[in-house]
Amino acid sequence: MSAAGTTTTDTADVLELHHQFVAANENIDIDWLRAHLAPGDDALVWFNLNKSDYIGADHICRLWEFLRVVAGGAEQHVESAEPKVHVVGDVAWVDSHIHMRADFGPMGKIEQSARMTEIWQRDGDSWLMHHFHCSEHEGGGWEGGL
Repeated sequence: MSAAGTTTTDTADVLELHHQFVAANENIDIDWLRAHLAPGDDALVWFNLNKSDYIGADHICRLWEFLRVVAGGAEQHVESAEPKVHVVGDVAWVDSHIHMRADFGPMGKIEQSARMTEIWQRDGDSWLMHHFHCSEHEGGGWEGGL
């Protein structure tokens, strides 16, 4: 265990949660989402790729429920590239780039690259997501941005 109280097991656990989260996005798995989000009306802040903010687990789950109905089993693919996990005590964050392709039926098709950050906090033996941020990404940019 490090001086900060973290272990390699913590890092592996959070990385596994990240991979499960990506799969949950791909499958619109609302049960997984509800089981891994911080409970409460304002314990979660979610800045979504659709440019909207969602506050609380119920709020983002309503979006996922809507997408599941509208998408009607449409094909979605979410790929995460080189996620990096950082753990300090009982807080962890994951930063990654993703690529998403989805068909939301009458809402249209999308294909875009994005950057994302997840913030997790340990609650007993479990990690719960407290914050998610996802925004469009294009490589390059000012002063050699990546």
